[in-house]
Amino acid sequence: MLLAATSMAVQAAKYVRVSGGDGSATYFEVADKPTVTFTAANLVITSGAKTVEYPLTAYRMFEFTDRISTGISTTEATQQPVFRLGESISASGLQPGSILSVYTSDGSLVGKSQVSQNGEATISIGPKKGVYIVKTSSKTFKFIKR
Repeated sequence: MLLAATSMAVQAAKYVRVSGGDGSATYFEVADKPTVTFTAANLVITSGAKTVEYPLTAYRMFEFTDRISTGISTTEATQQPVFRLGESISASGLQPGSILSVYTSDGSLVGKSQVSQNGEATISIGPKKGVYIVKTSSKTFKFIKR
């Protein structure tokens, strides 16, 4: 019996992908060091002092991936949104011309921004801690800034 030694290059994933039951997907950059945990009712992604929660009934799976993929389609492929959370909410891969909005947990508007032609938008939320609601034309989710 002959055994051959092979070497494999190992590449770390660049994104955490959360897929919704409706087939939509949201990506978080691994460089932001997110952790994925569960509560009794939610999938929780924490990155530093920021936390995003998804109801367990509203997502299908999460996975680590090295690329943003939309799969094979006969129509033009679209980029999936990527969100960066900090003292501002930055998003890329959004529909150009659409609106990105951020609200406090009591419904007060923190900021609203029209998405640029390259699919990007940023809204400053400052250093204030609390629960925030992020709304795009295709997604709504909350995160906790601690």
